[in-house]
Amino acid sequence: MTSADLHSRVNEGQRDLVSLVKERSRIRRNVPERDVIAHAYDLAIYAANSRVETCALIAAKIDTAGIDHVWNRYLVVYLHAALEAYPKLSGRVLREAKRLHANGQTAINVERLNEAHRTYKVGVKRIQDDRAFISMLHRVRNNVSAHHLSSPVGLDGLIGWIEEQVVRGSDFADELVMNTLKWSMHATHFGQASLAALNVTELPPIPPKASYDRLVAELDGRVEHEPC
Repeated sequence: MTSADLHSRVNEGQRDLVSLVKERSRIRRNVPERDVIAHAYDLAIYAANSRVETCALIAAKIDTAGIDHVWNRYLVVYLHAALEAYPKLSGRVLREAKRLHANGQTAINVERLNEAHRTYKVGVKRIQDDRAFISMLHRVRNNVSAHHLSSPVGLDGLIGWIEEQVVRGSDFADELVMNTLKWSMHATHFGQASLAALNVTELPPIPPKASYDRLVAELDGRVEHEPC
């Protein structure tokens, strides 16, 4: 993959990201039945942003050869955060979609959503099951990237990292780039699939607030339907 390829991906990804953010801004998070859409947009936006940031960082590595230890530190921070954050974001979508589907919202294709989630989990399993890589990721994040002055090892962590990357060389950088790109790809596919499974365009329009509150209460079983 060349620098030009990466810059092209960054530009394309940025256009997708801006489009998603504009669409997300129209979703009211305080409307219960629209929470799932807001959460799905959050999922897709996080993934789209990861594509932009990942490709930009890797392009910077290529464009400014010789200081990989700088860009690799940021890749570590990003991948470490993504592996922790994305399951939380996806959990919100899955839980809310299941609740709405159980209460009669048939426009949501829960099985398709669950299948997309299973595909994502299978795709990133090899990263998460690589104990040596995950251990190194945690070590670098905690002692080098995020807390190199406040960690127990102090500045020695940063010094050791620079020595590993610049003086001796390390295979970790190659694994880091490969796994970050792999995670970004699977996360992007899952984000797109989640929006598709919700069938956003088929969901009914939001009624006036008073009518809407009663509808939600009825769907959730908090009040009984009036007799016909």
